[in-house]
Amino acid sequence: MNGHTWSLGIFAVLLAATFILTYLASRRTRTSEDFWAAGRSVGPVRNALAISGDFLSASTFLGGTGLICIFGFDCVIFLVIPTIAFVPVLLFYAERMRNLGHFTLTDILTSRFDSSSIRVVLALSTLVITGLYLLAQLIAAGSLFQLLAGVSFPAAVALTCVIVVTYVVLGGMLAATWVQVVKASLLLAVLASLVLLALLRIPAMGGFDIWIGQVTAPLGHLDPAVPGNFFKNGWNFASIGMALMFGLIGLPHVMMRIFTVPDAIAARKSASMTVIVLGLSVLGVIIVGLSARSYLGPELASIAKGGNLNVVTPMVASVLGGGKETIGGQLMLGLVAAVAFATILAVMSGLLVNASSAVVCDLWPSRGRVDNAAEGSVGIKRGRYVSFLIAAFMAVVTIAISAAGKVPPILALSTLAIGVAASANFPALTLALFWRRFTPTGAVSGILAGLVASVVGVAFGPLLWHGSNSSPISLMDPAIFAVPSGFVASVVGTLLSKRQADFERFEQLRLRSLIGPEAVVLSTEMRRKSKEEERPLARFGI
Repeated sequence: MNGHTWSLGIFAVLLAATFILTYLASRRTRTSEDFWAAGRSVGPVRNALAISGDFLSASTFLGGTGLICIFGFDCVIFLVIPTIAFVPVLLFYAERMRNLGHFTLTDILTSRFDSSSIRVVLALSTLVITGLYLLAQLIAAGSLFQLLAGVSFPAAVALTCVIVVTYVVLGGMLAATWVQVVKASLLLAVLASLVLLALLRIPAMGGFDIWIGQVTAPLGHLDPAVPGNFFKNGWNFASIGMALMFGLIGLPHVMMRIFTVPDAIAARKSASMTVIVLGLSVLGVIIVGLSARSYLGPELASIAKGGNLNVVTPMVASVLGGGKETIGGQLMLGLVAAVAFATILAVMSGLLVNASSAVVCDLWPSRGRVDNAAEGSVGIKRGRYVSFLIAAFMAVVTIAISAAGKVPPILALSTLAIGVAASANFPALTLALFWRRFTPTGAVSGILAGLVASVVGVAFGPLLWHGSNSSPISLMDPAIFAVPSGFVASVVGTLLSKRQADFERFEQLRLRSLIGPEAVVLSTEMRRKSKEEERPLARFGI
């Protein structure tokens, strides 16, 4: 058996298992809450694995390892900062968002403002972010199977979309969550195996000092031990760092996971467990990426010259397994390829659910919105239809970009998506939760300003511009000017707005975000009873 056979065989087993999970999920998907929020039945541990699985996508597992291998120190930022960003999510956002949200991030803003405009602009922002992420996953799918299974790029992209649409159509978020949990568990096991094999080979390389020397040896003009290989100036470093730090809170498909747990306490536990899982996973990716510098040898130069960094993980897995010609090497290559492809399917299924929820729950006419179980069948049908259309559109876009010959790095695409989230969603969500003077005009202004600034920065930046060396905007990510644009527009829009802030509604929202809707109802009922008991005594001046 060769590597291709192993890859396809293991992938077939994983695919069969995920289809069984999807079928079981479809039997439990009856209401809109089941389809969009997994019935709010996901426990903290499973939700932490699902959130970690969304972060540990193909862009991290494949792209992150490749970037660290070639560029070294610079690219650790792509992995470490998003992990740190979960700390403010844990402290300030997770419980509040779970208490206020229903199906989408838009629900949080509309719980404070009655504004259809907010629904529209946040839905558009969600679609842009999701589109960039889907593009990254589909490029990874095409590149991976083109290399490892002998399947053409268009065929791999089409196959990926068909499988993912099947997941979403049958089981919605419930199926996406189950598939993500299984995939995340397998990915963590494979990553742990690669780290263990890499460390066990160090004595055979001559000891730790020899290994460190090989890991830190320059590759051409690239010295991995010093900054400046990937980020040519400090502005790029600061901009991407800002995007990764603040974008997580505005990522719709990650924050949507907060709505799948039973209550706010479970949301907080999910966030804390996610920090632990991601911390260990990021450490593993860094070790594997650096180890590849030592174990791949002469092949490193061809990888760096060819620019296909996504193949580093499968190649080092083959070497760690014993070599390309050994059964162990072929088995490891096949296992990594199959799990990587399963990663793509799991992440894409969550992305499609998120994108379809933005269309059905936010952009569709009001009569089509589904807020209870009685209307669930309408929302589910529309969600399935929209998921199919989005997947078909993204497949066409991905194949067209590949045919044009300019395929951007998948981790860079994911970072751009995070930058859009940081610029458009993060300012409005933060001010809605914590600023009592904030108005609907300020929210719409901030979202639009951040969205336009980030999209313009992406379109005219070096990653998507037809000539990367002559792009009008030199920044790889526009967050350094797009995030302040979102905040400034939110503040200016609020101050210039003719509508006055509803302070009473803000206090109600703040109370609900802290203690939950059930507690607010109980508190209101207790105050009402207290006033009724006081009325008979008022006649006697008591």
